[in-house]
Amino acid sequence: MKAPARIRVAVIVFTSLLAFANYCWIKGESSSSAAESIFAAKCPTDDAVIAWFHANKKTLDGLLNMVTADDEKVTYVGHGTVKVRPGTALPETRKQEYLSKLRETGAASFNYQRNEGATVRLWTDAVSGLASIATSCRFKGVTYIENIDKWNYRQLLRSSLDGMEKRDQDDIGFRQIEGKWYIMYMKG
Repeated sequence: MKAPARIRVAVIVFTSLLAFANYCWIKGESSSSAAESIFAAKCPTDDAVIAWFHANKKTLDGLLNMVTADDEKVTYVGHGTVKVRPGTALPETRKQEYLSKLRETGAASFNYQRNEGATVRLWTDAVSGLASIATSCRFKGVTYIENIDKWNYRQLLRSSLDGMEKRDQDDIGFRQIEGKWYIMYMKG
């Protein structure tokens, strides 16, 4: 890989890790009564994530359609919270619709970034937001990527993400499920 390409990948990984730290931080701030992902106990295999995806695809597409219908105001859904872009608002009844849809899937959270796509967190070993800043934590979930080539994610595609959680180094990888939907694994 040429040096400029390595720099782009490093920037991609860094921005992804910042977003991941936000996931971990939100998890750490959440109340103990908040629902955990159905995969909370251990990192799921790719096959388990793919089976989960197919069982929940209609609901995931529904979440994406809701975000689009709401002018992409929603940035985060999870742990009893719906966050929206600064300067925007969403009625409480609509927030409850988002939370209900997320609960239907059994996922821990749903993040949306304008013009980029969405990420659904299924598993992380982060125990709190503070721990995620001080130590490395891992994440596996499903992501909807608008343009796989925009941030050179294509070069991070792998045939399997299984076992990545056992490696010591920080890493990120994607495996295509179908269309613009991918499994994503990240450690950082």
